[in-house]
Amino acid sequence: MMNVLHICSNFQVNPLYKELLFRLEGDVHNTVIAPIFEPRDSDKPEYNGISVHYFQRDKSYLSRLHFSKKIKNITAFVEQQIDLSNIQLVHAHTWFSDGAVAY
Repeated sequence: MMNVLHICSNFQVNPLYKELLFRLEGDVHNTVIAPIFEPRDSDKPEYNGISVHYFQRDKSYLSRLHFSKKIKNITAFVEQQIDLSNIQLVHAHTWFSDGAVAY
């Protein structure tokens, strides 16, 4: 079974990603990093057997100007939460923000 790390900043707001990961779950073990602005009651650490790690992002306007700092903070969170030696594939769900963390 392949272990895939998903960087998905839209996981909280778009049900398409949850459905995609649920459909992959039989063949792939999915772990999700979901950068969010504010936690919701529905944000659980597991979704249908999928491990989800929520990173609470800074929602200030200044944080949008400091892209590299935002990416470094999320990357540090990933390195603390996930044993990357077990991950075989990293998938970024958006090209720019998620892609910078995946890279």
